[in-house]
Amino acid sequence: MVIELIKVNRGKYNKLRQDPLALYAQMVVSKTFENATYSEVAVQVADLKEKSLAYAAALLAAAQGGRELVFLKNQAKEIIFISLDCLVNVAEVFAKGDDAYLVGMGFEVRQKGTRSRLPLVAPEMPIKISVRATRNKGELEVTFQLPNREHVVTVAIEYRIAGSSEPFVNGLYMETETMILTGLPQLQMVEIRFRSLGRELLKSGWTTSIIVPVL
Repeated sequence: MVIELIKVNRGKYNKLRQDPLALYAQMVVSKTFENATYSEVAVQVADLKEKSLAYAAALLAAAQGGRELVFLKNQAKEIIFISLDCLVNVAEVFAKGDDAYLVGMGFEVRQKGTRSRLPLVAPEMPIKISVRATRNKGELEVTFQLPNREHVVTVAIEYRIAGSSEPFVNGLYMETETMILTGLPQLQMVEIRFRSLGRELLKSGWTTSIIVPVL
């Protein structure tokens, strides 16, 4: 089976400077936040909304000058790129070949109509997973390997406080095999698990949970 691949032109926002980037992120949020059409990506949209507000505040503060405020602004800018990438990762899966789905979010589509010759194969779950706390609060560094990487679109992450009876919470989505996860519960033992998402909503099972301390 031949699969149509619709991809977002990430260069459209990756090349934006400070103020245009803030406006771009806010535009995507305005088109998607609490929009029933995009309910599948509501978690990622909410994250982008939070990060875009933080970035706008950091921009305003940095205008007053000061090395620390400029550093915080640059850090918030990098987080915006990560949040946009995470939203795109998941949106491309749920677009299911419909470029209007992505264009309606405010993204520019690249390689429109291009088709992949890859067979439709279920993605395998990540292996050789390593998770460790960084020196920053609420962060974990994650690395793993994907046995059939060519069939993996993105990797979903869920977490909860270890020993809790609460359901797992949706975390970020990873497109690469190495990433820093942010926004995790601080000063807690956290239980975290992963699964691969492929095309046409194919997905692997969840990995065995890993318990790790978070600063």
